[in-house]
Amino acid sequence: MAERCTCETDHPTQLGRALQELGIGSILAYSPPAKGRIERSFLTAQDRLVKHQRQAKISTLSDANKVSGDGILAGMEQALPAARGGGDLAAILCHVAERVIGND
Repeated sequence: MAERCTCETDHPTQLGRALQELGIGSILAYSPPAKGRIERSFLTAQDRLVKHQRQAKISTLSDANKVSGDGILAGMEQALPAARGGGDLAAILCHVAERVIGND
């Protein structure tokens, strides 16, 4: 029996780190059927976004970025439980890099 890679927990991705800070667990898709399900889910979300933008009569990229960014963050903040510690969602979802300073 092959051992499962623990690299997700040893060195999490930016998304893994953000989910960990929010207290949300993730289930990784290791099999082709699971990967297919998540791809179909992404296509459904993209389709809904396009329909929402058409309904809002958005015709420029800057308007789409403004509406999408505001709407996505607002929707996520409402969906997250209050138990997440009241942290700033924009700060949690930003890119974070660890650096080591040597004596040289």
